[in-house]
Amino acid sequence: MFPDKLTEREIKCLPVYCSNKRNGCLWQGELNALKQTHEPLCEYERVVCNLNHACTAVLLRKELDHHEEHVCRYRLISCGQCNKNMLAGDKEKHNSECEHQHSDCPYHCGQRVSDQTMGYHMSECAQLMSGNSCPYAVIGCTAKPGSWSNLKDHLDSSINTHSALAARLNLKTRQKQNFIGHLEEEIEALKSVCQVESSKIEELDSRLTEQAKSNKEMRQQFESEKVKMDSKVLSLETRLREVQDISQQLQRLREQVEQAPAAQRGSRDNVSLEDSQQFSQSILSIEKQAAILSANLSDADLKLQLIENTSTNGMLTWKVDNIQYRINQSRTGHMTALHSPPCYSHKFGFKFCLRLYLNGDGLGKGKNVSLFFVLMKGDYDNLLDWPFNKRVTFTLLAPENSKPVREVQETFVPNKTSSSFQKPTKVMNVAAGCPLFLDNKRLDDYISDDSIFLKCVVSDT
Repeated sequence: MFPDKLTEREIKCLPVYCSNKRNGCLWQGELNALKQTHEPLCEYERVVCNLNHACTAVLLRKELDHHEEHVCRYRLISCGQCNKNMLAGDKEKHNSECEHQHSDCPYHCGQRVSDQTMGYHMSECAQLMSGNSCPYAVIGCTAKPGSWSNLKDHLDSSINTHSALAARLNLKTRQKQNFIGHLEEEIEALKSVCQVESSKIEELDSRLTEQAKSNKEMRQQFESEKVKMDSKVLSLETRLREVQDISQQLQRLREQVEQAPAAQRGSRDNVSLEDSQQFSQSILSIEKQAAILSANLSDADLKLQLIENTSTNGMLTWKVDNIQYRINQSRTGHMTALHSPPCYSHKFGFKFCLRLYLNGDGLGKGKNVSLFFVLMKGDYDNLLDWPFNKRVTFTLLAPENSKPVREVQETFVPNKTSSSFQKPTKVMNVAAGCPLFLDNKRLDDYISDDSIFLKCVVSDT
């Protein structure tokens, strides 16, 4: 085998959207340009930060620079007090430990001091020197000695009180640390849950996108087929009217010729027998064409119904309208079989339809209504398990206004060795079902508004 370079070039020149369109990218162009120039640089592509080989944040490429410079907790920053480098996520912890971090004096003297110089500051703090505050005020002591001598006496006499305050503070600190540790564990657990849910949401979003694309393609295909079918039906109706007009004109001419007086028909003696036969054959041919066009119009109408009523849930409800006309056509041999719209056992499943013989087929010909199940060649047959082995149930629904009449129901399980249930190699497999589904004398009991309703359910055995 050799690569088809011409086809490859044609494919590369096809117009496409950017694969990141759902993220907001409006780029359009040739497939070749998408792969070579746009996609590697697309600002709407989702990328992983991976800063310092630690960050796993997923964001759009256009947001990456701002994230790395201002948001990412794994970016390197420096402490403004000690100039030590650290990760942005560790800044709060560092601030609480940094010896050079300045804060307001806890005794409210108005100065800002660091942890490193706090001991020296306490020896000269104006509030402490004046006795306006106890050094243990930061852990809850409310005494205000008023002078330096009174402060010394207070410190000597309140050792037990200050020790109890320190123990209480230590206990509260441990409780807070335990609580913070518990919160951190819960946060990590919630992060894991969020990651799982986020992956599920992304998967659902992907599936919804694929489903929307599939539905759009099916709708476009349906609209295209419907337009073609409408055009064919209109053409057939026009031809049928033309043939009917010609047939009526010929019929009137025939009646005028037959009713003409003998004196006026004398000239017919000059017409040869061969011309007369040709004239009769022409009339018969036109009438036959009218019948064929009528049958084709009916068939086109059914095909239009077929396109409009395709379902994918394994449950088919089929309305067969104009039933009296179809019965007459079947009994005269002009219309032997009717086919339902196609149906799928499930999304991307087995494709099938029903085949109805109003005047019977096989054992039921001329006496019964025959109903058959027909497997059709589908787009997803290569993904399915063959042979077909699901239960099939036929039901002839009873009209609401005829209470004594019961539904007719037949069920069968496929014979796995039958060719009817193997993977189709043609448009349709050989039909299988119920040739004696209903005595045709009982069919009138199920007709409502010149229609009958048939139901077929495909389910697991």
